[in-house]
Amino acid sequence: MDQPSLPAAGAGHLPPDPLNASLPETAGMPAVETAILNWLWRREHRIADTPARLMVALRDGALAELCAASLRRHFGRLDAAAAPPPELRLHDPVSPQLPQADILIGPQHALIDALPAAEARQAQWLLDAPPVPVARRACQRLAPAFAAGRVRVLPATGCEADAVLPPLPLHAATALLDAHRPGTTTLGVPATLAQVRSILRELQQLAPGTALVAVHPCFRSAHRAALAASLLNAPAGGRILVATPAVAAQLQADRRLVALDGGEAATGGHEAPVLNVLWRLRGSEAAPQSAELCPAPPVAVRKLRRERWLWDRAAGRWQHCQPSTALPAGSIVRLNAEEGGYDATLGWMPHARLTVVPALTVD
Repeated sequence: MDQPSLPAAGAGHLPPDPLNASLPETAGMPAVETAILNWLWRREHRIADTPARLMVALRDGALAELCAASLRRHFGRLDAAAAPPPELRLHDPVSPQLPQADILIGPQHALIDALPAAEARQAQWLLDAPPVPVARRACQRLAPAFAAGRVRVLPATGCEADAVLPPLPLHAATALLDAHRPGTTTLGVPATLAQVRSILRELQQLAPGTALVAVHPCFRSAHRAALAASLLNAPAGGRILVATPAVAAQLQADRRLVALDGGEAATGGHEAPVLNVLWRLRGSEAAPQSAELCPAPPVAVRKLRRERWLWDRAAGRWQHCQPSTALPAGSIVRLNAEEGGYDATLGWMPHARLTVVPALTVD
């Protein structure tokens, strides 16, 4: 797809349709951002009754904060005198009420069921490469919006590879170091979150003086925001990024080494982090808060051999989890901070044993 242009400040004529025009500074823009800017252009110029609200359902495992930060940069180039920038908000897993924003960005498992049918029909929807189960649910839940032509589905895009990433973490780290050149960004894309952590640990041992970044959504809120900001500002000395497939699709890099084991890295086929966990000191019973939450894969959470509690939204209290307790997508799980499970550099680490410092003092 061609990349969009934004309305020029002070332009006295209708700018070119962004579907048929491009600017050098937007070359390589992710397809999601291209589609959002196209919607914004059409809304601002009242093209074909464009809906006033956009629901952006990112593929599960994408980094919503990165999408939002990148868009806000583009919004800064709009002519504020002609029209104020759109209000953009991220989905809050804790709040039962969706914010009334022009653009709402969130994971597919949360957004598709979030609006009543009447409101869902009035919004414009952007579905980012939904897997088959999500696509089926979207066809059911968003049938009126589909019928009204207000759902756009973006196809899955794989990572273009300059080289294949070896399967063993040590070999993969060595390959990334061999490929890396000072002053550039080198991106490694293993198939799973666990491989991202393992490769980063090897790189930390092999190249302690190199800028290294683990890139995935399984961080607490403040760390996700800081990660998104850092990804938009590459250091002059260069860096090596190791990213999960869903987030790698949002990134630009000078050189990419992609894992090809079963094609998972190309399609994002690893298990998506559709649960949220938080860490509290033993005995804390306060309700969860958004700043505490860390996305995590369901299977990894179920496998934890430690105490955990599930937030019961209806009752407003924590329920002790049994081995058989169901953990549906969107669940919030409380873990004991004293038993570990998180690292500020690597994010969600279920086997880490160092005490986690709670993100908030809530009791």
